[in-house]
Amino acid sequence: MSKKEHQARDEKLIEEFRSGDLSAIETLLSHYKPMVRARAASYFLPGADREDLIQEGMLGLFSAARQYDKSRGPFAAFADLSVTSHLKDAIRRANRRQNEPLNLSVSLDAEDTEWMELSAPSGIVEQEQLDAFRQFMQNDLSPLERSVAHFYLSGYSYDEIAKKTGTKRKSVDNAMTRIRRKLKRAHE
Repeated sequence: MSKKEHQARDEKLIEEFRSGDLSAIETLLSHYKPMVRARAASYFLPGADREDLIQEGMLGLFSAARQYDKSRGPFAAFADLSVTSHLKDAIRRANRRQNEPLNLSVSLDAEDTEWMELSAPSGIVEQEQLDAFRQFMQNDLSPLERSVAHFYLSGYSYDEIAKKTGTKRKSVDNAMTRIRRKLKRAHE
């Protein structure tokens, strides 16, 4: 089939789909599925398998069929662009979600961090992160480090923590250094 014949077939299927014929979109999607598979093979989606990427690409193809305007060129080029765009968007979204633990984590560098904020998670992800942090605090930190972290996250200065724990300021500073190192290792 020539390019002109492909274009005529695509335009006819899109017109039928827009008129309510769902079998037309199924036919169009099946014609372009090999292209979607080829584009999806070029990408990696963290936390997903190849079929998830193909599904994202098919959503891009479906979107192309809905938005296509024949005055702007051939459908095949528009579909390819839409599929690629959907794949890249899915990867960006996944990467943002992958960084959520870092974006929502508690900074041990901020003096104004409130310990109490950790006790009221607003969603499942935050609850899981809170549980993981509590487990880290319990399993990975020494009793002194736990006390230092608790007071630090409650907003106490190093001098105040030293008084509360009965240690020297330098001991608090050393404990914070170890905590940061352990946190970094836990997130690697």
